[in-house]
Amino acid sequence: MNTPTSGPDLTHAGPLAVSPIAAARMLGIGRTHLYELMNNGSLRSVRLGKRRLIPIEAIKECLAANEVQS
Repeated sequence: MNTPTSGPDLTHAGPLAVSPIAAARMLGIGRTHLYELMNNGSLRSVRLGKRRLIPIEAIKECLAANEVQS
């Protein structure tokens, strides 16, 4: 019997997190700027062992927080 869970929906086709280089490409910025955003807390990241990943949701949050109103 399946019971509903309150966790994240893991059934979508895309990745949940990407490497810093992939995140920089997605955002159209350089790797150095991306690390500055991570270091100042503007962009969340997670560590898995020695690897650092940026959740896709963190990229969306960063973009929304820095959106310019015209």
